[in-house]
Amino acid sequence: MLQHPATAWVHLARCVSCGKRSDHAREQKHCPHCGCDFLDRPPRTYAQMEGLDPSVAARGRRNRGRANPEWMLHRRALVVLITVLVLIGLAGIGLSLVR
Repeated sequence: MLQHPATAWVHLARCVSCGKRSDHAREQKHCPHCGCDFLDRPPRTYAQMEGLDPSVAARGRRNRGRANPEWMLHRRALVVLITVLVLIGLAGIGLSLVR
């Protein structure tokens, strides 16, 4: 990746919660500005967040499409529930129009 001194800020790690840059963000456990836990949400560079860093972009592409099966089950159940409720509501509206 081509780096230029004028765009060096693109490669500086920042807190993903508040966006503040810390000189030693990668070594700290929490953001000194907002208290964000860096173990849960590690600091990232602007280039990483925007997909400009090829190594991070390749990792992100590889992980896409692998959904959590438990979440998929919950999502399907939610879709079925909402569909049933909408159909019941439409049936109720239809019955009230017939009378």
